[in-house]
Amino acid sequence: VNVAVPANSTLFATNSASQQTAIAVTGGYRAKVGFPSSSSNRDGFYLAVNISYLIGIRRDVTDLNLNLATDGAGLLTLTPLQTPLAIDYLYSRSGRGVSTDAGIVIVKNGWEIGAGASGIGNRINWTNHHSNRYKLTSLTTGVDFLKTGLVAPTGTIRQELPVEYVSNLGYSMGRWTVRT
Repeated sequence: VNVAVPANSTLFATNSASQQTAIAVTGGYRAKVGFPSSSSNRDGFYLAVNISYLIGIRRDVTDLNLNLATDGAGLLTLTPLQTPLAIDYLYSRSGRGVSTDAGIVIVKNGWEIGAGASGIGNRINWTNHHSNRYKLTSLTTGVDFLKTGLVAPTGTIRQELPVEYVSNLGYSMGRWTVRT
């Protein structure tokens, strides 16, 4: 199939990506309250809570902008003042935060049902930011990227992650168990 590249056009592509890495120092509490009228030691109400102090090691954010211009024949060309490829890079190596996990399970006569949430209030406050721009002035001449410093944001950038909810249902009898 023949594909025609539009003549005298500018084609754009953008992309953003981010990642963060942290160490979690976690403390937790576990409790079981047994049912007094139960015939099994497993029967009861179970509770678990973890609280994590997060030490941010690194946060990276990249924004990529690609601009391709074509001439009258549909071939790549450079236009004045055009930067074909630019990547803005923001990073930090200093963050602190917290996160909480909690769950409950009820077990009675072989049945168990539970629910939990991971990452309640999961957030890291990042400080001491650095930012650079990497530009490629030509896609065809083999030149290297040009690095320039950008003004980095001052203050704190808060990165929050969503809460993950889980639940379970199961039944145990003798040597077999079914869970979902």
